[in-house]
Amino acid sequence: MHDFVPDVENLDDTLANVQMLVVDDVADSRRMFREVAKSCGVARLTVVSSAQDALWALETQSFNVLMTDIHMPERHGTALIQRVRTHEQSRISYIGIVAITGDMRDSTVRKVMQAGADFYLVKPVSRINFAKRAQLAGKLADDRRYGIIYV
Repeated sequence: MHDFVPDVENLDDTLANVQMLVVDDVADSRRMFREVAKSCGVARLTVVSSAQDALWALETQSFNVLMTDIHMPERHGTALIQRVRTHEQSRISYIGIVAITGDMRDSTVRKVMQAGADFYLVKPVSRINFAKRAQLAGKLADDRRYGIIYV
């Protein structure tokens, strides 16, 4: 949902360079993300059930992609995205973020993107959309880390 598209023609559905954190409060969704990530060849996957667990994982491990559900109890996914984007450690704030939800309303998409998400996926998520967004988010995180800015 950005104004740029980094080299989409050379993307495939392999995620061998992606260090991914997935956050979803629904057990069936977490199971599905594990299966899809495994089938796509994600280098490393951590799956948690809450924003609080996600923040702990981000503090203790290194990731280049965060995929988070938006509608979760306790801390909403939008609040998690805002917290990540304003984090004092650049290795965390530069992460590529994909927001995931079943809510397709324009107001929700706008709110999530304004919070700092890079991409948006609507459930149910297909394997190819999962892979493409994950690769783009990972590339975006790497570009941010090396000072490449898209306008």
